[in-house]
Amino acid sequence: MKKYLYNLIRNTAALLFIVCAGTFMPLKAGEIDVYLYVRPTCSTPPERVTGLAAVTDDYQAGGSEGRVKLSWTAPITHPDDAEVLGYWIKWSTTGLAYFINDTTAWWEWEKADGVQDYTFLNESGDFAEYTVGGLTPGSTYYFSIKARDEFGNDSDIDMNTFLLDQAYAKASIDDIAPNAVTDLVALSGPKAYQVSLLWTAPGDDGTYGAASKYYVRYATFSAEELGEGTSTWWLAAEDAAGKSPVVNPGAQGDEELYTITGLTQITTYYFSVRSEDERGNLSDVDVYASAMAQAEAASPDHDINPEAVGNLNAAAVPGKVQALLTWAAPDDGYGSAVSSYLIRYATFSVAGLSGNTTLWWDRAKTCGNAIVPSAPGAAQQFTVVNLKKETPYYFGIRSYNRLAAVSPMDLKSRNSVQDRVYIEEKPDKIRPDQPPGFRLGKVKRTGEVTLIWKKVRLNEDGTEYKDHKLYRVMRSNRYDGDWTEIYSTTKDEKEYSWEDETAKADRKVRYYKVQAVDLSGNRSDSTTVLEASAEPKIIVEDTGGGAKLEIPLEDSGILYSESNDYRADLVLEIKEKAAEEPAEIARYRFRAVNSKNGRVEDSVYFASPFRLSISYGKTSWRGAPVSDIAEDGQAEDLSLYWFNGIEWIKIGGEVDEDEETVSVYARALGEYSLRADERSDTFDITAIHPDKIFTPKSEYMNFIEFKYDNPKNADIEGEIFDIRGAYVSDMSEGFTASSVSGSLMWDGRDTDDNYVSGGVYIYMITVSGSESKVMTGTIVIAR
Repeated sequence: MKKYLYNLIRNTAALLFIVCAGTFMPLKAGEIDVYLYVRPTCSTPPERVTGLAAVTDDYQAGGSEGRVKLSWTAPITHPDDAEVLGYWIKWSTTGLAYFINDTTAWWEWEKADGVQDYTFLNESGDFAEYTVGGLTPGSTYYFSIKARDEFGNDSDIDMNTFLLDQAYAKASIDDIAPNAVTDLVALSGPKAYQVSLLWTAPGDDGTYGAASKYYVRYATFSAEELGEGTSTWWLAAEDAAGKSPVVNPGAQGDEELYTITGLTQITTYYFSVRSEDERGNLSDVDVYASAMAQAEAASPDHDINPEAVGNLNAAAVPGKVQALLTWAAPDDGYGSAVSSYLIRYATFSVAGLSGNTTLWWDRAKTCGNAIVPSAPGAAQQFTVVNLKKETPYYFGIRSYNRLAAVSPMDLKSRNSVQDRVYIEEKPDKIRPDQPPGFRLGKVKRTGEVTLIWKKVRLNEDGTEYKDHKLYRVMRSNRYDGDWTEIYSTTKDEKEYSWEDETAKADRKVRYYKVQAVDLSGNRSDSTTVLEASAEPKIIVEDTGGGAKLEIPLEDSGILYSESNDYRADLVLEIKEKAAEEPAEIARYRFRAVNSKNGRVEDSVYFASPFRLSISYGKTSWRGAPVSDIAEDGQAEDLSLYWFNGIEWIKIGGEVDEDEETVSVYARALGEYSLRADERSDTFDITAIHPDKIFTPKSEYMNFIEFKYDNPKNADIEGEIFDIRGAYVSDMSEGFTASSVSGSLMWDGRDTDDNYVSGGVYIYMITVSGSESKVMTGTIVIAR
């Protein structure tokens, strides 16, 4: 049935009617009367395209290189009311001169760099444009074009090329330099004979992206003293890296720090910095230098560190397993606030180690540095949580400045007079979240499996996870078998990688779980399982075993911070909800939770389908187990529904009577419901969403989806035609699928990925193989 209507129009001189009553045309399920004029074919090709012009596409910040913009005038057609259906565009870095101006040889040359079949319906005299991309930046390209009318006739080569005046242009290239640094600051130290420079990364292409290199220069004289401008000063100054670029630039807005060593003590130096991008575009000197107000600093003859905290006080928080620390904010050594604090604690004191602060600090545990430092002298406080009852604690603190210099320990610790805090309350019972980022790393030929996971940051109630004790790795040879702990670690790191060396190349499928355990012995949920097999996958099950997700590991990129737009790992959860509809047997919410902030992320769509199953063997309905009801032959009438945010949409699903589940392949998370609902015994469209009217590129209803039951597993093909019957596009596979149900969707674009104009369109769904039928109707694109 491919392009059935389109070919009918081209090859038949007839009048075609589509009517609801089916009186004149055998197409089925028509919903409106459509009058189609079908005219005879024509073999006369269009005239040559005129006015072909090529210009270099303007390169803009963050844009794409290697682009040339073409424009031309649509040619005269025969008959004169025929429309131009498309164009053939060819290009090459070799022009006509190489072929001694033989246009035919140039067009047919197999080594041409590119050819594009560009469909664009227009009329004679219309102005047309097209941008060719993917070219070599800075290279010159020659272009020619032929037109094709709606009857499939191709014109001769364009008039410019025919007259040996071939259109050509250079492909766009990055010619935008990074912006100049605007906030260069020089600070003495932090060590003797050093000066540190700080500035904000300007980015590439002005303020976009990241530059490739920095150049830093300095001298004991300023540009103002030299009196010949910053350019002359730049040439006269010393290069901080011996004529080589220094520092790997961060992205625009990142803070940069560069320290110059080996300077002469107590000597004032003047500095300037420039950045360069990957094309060699060099920025101006920093703004202060260009204004004759260079960053300057004197190299010290001693180390410059932040002040030590002088009055750290510690006290137990009544009724809680916590200690409250208070102190006055110190100076960073430059008259400003420090950048951060590091607090440590132990059940032994500095005095107990004969006053050895270095030994105490190395043996003590880190309990946090999350507090934002205040201005020097301001009051600061920090609460240490999840301590043990009936245990004495001692605390110490150090501060850091923005040059990473560290202060000595606080004065009380150095004088061996730390406050003693005694805890009397028992610990909490709140469980940690599941470890995020759980995935399979490298698998060796010998069978060893590498597991990767990330640090847990939150508890189940959304509070910060601060009382970490260890992670446990468990393994089983069966998903529903016995689990054995095979590894544990007490390390508190951002990311973990562990190799199961006991796994051998015996081709066995193995399953793994990872649990976080806090100081009170609370263990995280273990509903996420990793299957290590030839086709590894992630399995997530609710605690009652009534619903499950199975996601191929290769399609799980949206769950990981390295490959998603959330900048955080997502943890999948399944929550059972109360059934509300009369025919509803079970309802579950499948959701993704942000591991950094605990927020449930809506609208999580996977690039490829995952398998979603709901069990009817663990549920009851109307006073009887559903599995018993299914034995009476009613299992085939169980269907899955999906809530799209507005209404429940029937998606069917495949019934497995051995596993007692109904499953479907889907790409969207959200709420799913299992219902007792009689299903068709032949192919049937169960739902169209939205209801035949949608708006492409909008925030909502930007595609239309056809849900269907397919009990005989027939072959399904969906096509879209315009109101005149011209082929527009194929439908693509929708968000759900199984062997007995599925969906087709259209996003409002044609075969060239261009959005079509508003109006009425015809859909045609062709069923073949085990069934044979054609279902048609109309849909509307609203603009």
